[in-house]
Formats: sequence, structure tokens, C-alpha cells
Amino acid sequence: MNSLANNQQVVEIERRRTSRTLVDVPIGLRTVSGVRECRITNISDAGAKLELENPPPEGVTGWLVMGEDEVYCTIAWSSEGTCGVEFEFVLRPGMMTRLAGERAKEVGPAADRGNIQMGRKRSALVSR
Repeated sequence: MNSLANNQQVVEIERRRTSRTLVDVPIGLRTVSGVRECRITNISDAGAKLELENPPPEGVTGWLVMGEDEVYCTIAWSSEGTCGVEFEFVLRPGMMTRLAGERAKEVGPAADRGNIQMGRKRSALVSR
């Protein structure tokens, strides 16, 4: 097997554990520094991607405030305008569906952080 075939095979390895759902839901992220308004852009039963101004750095803990529900989470990654949160516990049955509503669109499993090679971009795995 040549080098290109090996690299393509590495890229094709699935890095997601559970299905994620595309949503656009306003929500609050409560941390020790206060409550930030944000939007969930995709969610799974194990985590979510948030859009917000000045996201907190990786490792910060807090609560996603969803109406009467609060979910304890940790910031798994952070970049300009977005961050990913990992829930402390899997969401209760029906909670994700209730949150996502009718306009939700399932797009595939969420990333398994154990399969992500630190310091390497996925595009770097495929030779040009």
C-alpha cells in the first residue's frame, strides 16, 4: 500500500462516538465569571458546540442553562467565536430532542477526543 493510500485510510477512521444534531438554540453559559449568552449550533448526548463572543478557555467548567434545565460541562476546546463543551453526564432521554425541536438535522456522530491526534490538522493527513 502506498503512502497516499495509508494517509487516506487514516483520514477515513471515524472519530465520533454518537450522533450530533444541528440546531440553532439560544442558551446561557454560566461560569464563575458570570452568564454569557450564546447559541448551540450542534449537540449530542455527550457535548455541544457553542457560538459566543469571547469564549472561555479550554478546561473552564460551568453550566449550560436551558430554560429550567442546567447541564454541568467543561470547555473541551475554544477558538475565536466558538467553543466545544463536554457534558459531565450524558443528557437525560428526551432532553436533546426537546432542545433540538422540529428543525434539527442529524449529521453524524460527535468527535471522540481520544482519536484526535493533538497538534495535527486533519487536512495535513492527506498528501497534496
